[in-house]
Amino acid sequence: MNLGKTPEEAMNNPIKEALTSFWYEPIEMIAAGLGSEVVDYEQRHDFILANQPIDTAAGVIEEGTIALNHYRHIGRTREGTEIIQEQIWFMDDLAQTRLQETMDIPRESGWRITIEGDVDLVIDVALAPDAPQAVRTAQGLSTTGFHCVNAVPLVCEASDPGIKTYLDLPMITGRMGTRETPR
Repeated sequence: MNLGKTPEEAMNNPIKEALTSFWYEPIEMIAAGLGSEVVDYEQRHDFILANQPIDTAAGVIEEGTIALNHYRHIGRTREGTEIIQEQIWFMDDLAQTRLQETMDIPRESGWRITIEGDVDLVIDVALAPDAPQAVRTAQGLSTTGFHCVNAVPLVCEASDPGIKTYLDLPMITGRMGTRETPR
């Protein structure tokens, strides 16, 4: 995430383009689900630097190094629809008192999905606000992992081998217990 790096180091990161392409994959999947395709991409990577050392569980973010990343990956479909994948990673509290600048952060943790169209929707997925940050971090990782683990049987049972997306599989749900259930 380039936290603790200088902006120059982040912009010259040898895996920057590979990481960016990974974020284009879900954009392409959403376009395919809409019956379209992406014809143009744009990326924006903005950083805010620490105004003082910030002690973290992963080490110290030194003054003058990146303490907040704001990444936007934008895919435009042939119809002109924009599909935007945006991330904000930061090493401070919401007040951002240890950053050289501040930005509007819509939520302390979790995910926000915004759909603008015939019906505009904002869907917030929040982690327990009273849980310590370490617990929320673990819950965020688990949330991602659970979906992958629960997809394994469906991928293994698929009639044709290969990489699958949400568009290729039936709805993936969690399971309780260890007993086998028919699909």
